[in-house]
Amino acid sequence: MKNIGSDNLKIRADMISSDQVVNVILDAGENKMYSQLMSQGPSWTESEYSPDLATSYMGVISQISAWSGSGDYTYTDEATGDNVTLSYIEVNPSIPDSVFQPT
Repeated sequence: MKNIGSDNLKIRADMISSDQVVNVILDAGENKMYSQLMSQGPSWTESEYSPDLATSYMGVISQISAWSGSGDYTYTDEATGDNVTLSYIEVNPSIPDSVFQPT
């Protein structure tokens, strides 16, 4: 995540479930969202920015806001009761803009 709390919020999430790899980029400043389902190939699909999806990621921000360090962080999703593990994370790293480009 980059530019948290601004109109130019950028979020990239690379998620793995039991049967799918999904990559999502949200760019509020450009009003765009990109998604990639690896089971459908390496191409990215562009669509309109989703404030609702960004709001759901803000819940993750609130979970890790007091955490420091890097590595894995696990918490329980209050809405579902599921355990969620965030892997390979760093809080407030320097992130190049290229990370938020579909390539």
